Amino acid sequence: MVRFLLEEDRDLPAEGFEGDGDGDLAVRSVNRKQDAGLSPVTVAAERDSPDTLRLLLDHGGDVGITDGKGRNALALASFCGNEDTLRYLLGLEAGRELIDEGDAGGRTALWLAARTGNVGVVRILLEAGADPSVGDDDGTTPAGAAERFGKTAALECLRSHGRGQVGA
Repeated sequence: MVRFLLEEDRDLPAEGFEGDGDGDLAVRSVNRKQDAGLSPVTVAAERDSPDTLRLLLDHGGDVGITDGKGRNALALASFCGNEDTLRYLLGLEAGRELIDEGDAGGRTALWLAARTGNVGVVRILLEAGADPSVGDDDGTTPAGAAERFGKTAALECLRSHGRGQVGA
């Protein structure tokens, strides 16, 4: 269904869309956000659909596009515990570049995974090079978030990694 919509999108009337007439219309449509700030890319990351995400990115989707809270695909996959999507994104150079990028509150993918207590995601991010010392806008590190929200397994994972610091 997604493939069909992407292929048919090229033939949509240009009225009401932005584009330069050289294929830009389809790219802008793939990256178009709804009122809540959701885009096809962010929804695919949130719903753990790496195949759909791959298809969207192959058709010009922006891996760095953010939702209404400033969370990119990597952060959303981490927050939702979507390990398959996370691994796919970390296999992309553009995805790896997002690893320590914060959302509107400065919360990184690792911070969000620690806050939700998903040890598998925390491990994946640490192994991929996520910096556990990067805090949110209040200075709370991922270990501090895990501690604050009672996520002891995530806290232990961060500490055993050797660099986790309990922040504010």
